[in-house]
Amino acid sequence: MLADYEANEPASEKIRQYARGRLDFSAYIESLMREERGENLPKEHDMQRDVKPFTVTYGDLSVEVDAPGWYCTSCDEAVFVGKDMDAAEKARLRLKAQAEDLLLPEEIRRIRKRLNLSQEDAGILIGGGPNAFHKYENGIVLPSQAISNLLRWLEVDPKGLQLFSSRQKSGGTENRKLVQHGSHKGDAVTVTAH
Repeated sequence: MLADYEANEPASEKIRQYARGRLDFSAYIESLMREERGENLPKEHDMQRDVKPFTVTYGDLSVEVDAPGWYCTSCDEAVFVGKDMDAAEKARLRLKAQAEDLLLPEEIRRIRKRLNLSQEDAGILIGGGPNAFHKYENGIVLPSQAISNLLRWLEVDPKGLQLFSSRQKSGGTENRKLVQHGSHKGDAVTVTAH
């Protein structure tokens, strides 16, 4: 049985203690480094650093990924620390996107480039904020169903981007206007931030 290992206190609790001034920053960093080096591993297991196949499942879908971690040499026990589960999490998000009919990262990138938008401009113009498309295209965060549907529509009808040609950046003092240029590249509408 593969099991995630938690240190004596979950990382989020350590972060809260640090924020409240109850945990020294250097002590917090050192505890994370001990976990990464495998010093907090269960003593009853002979754990060695390795990369093994790990099956990720979402609903009826599953995929196998290579998962780095600390693996017991005599049983199925495993401990994952730090970024060990990044590949598994990205795979889980891909499966969720497929199951829920959301766009995959490479589809989002292809549509955004066809629309001639930078990642930042796409996030401001289409929604999600200036860093959203970086996260979507790198498989860190899934787009909402609304963003997926809007991108599908814009892929079929790029001129629909004209509906979004003027939008103010919310939450800040700086107004940012996206202006449509007169020229089109194929079906794409060129929009730039000013």
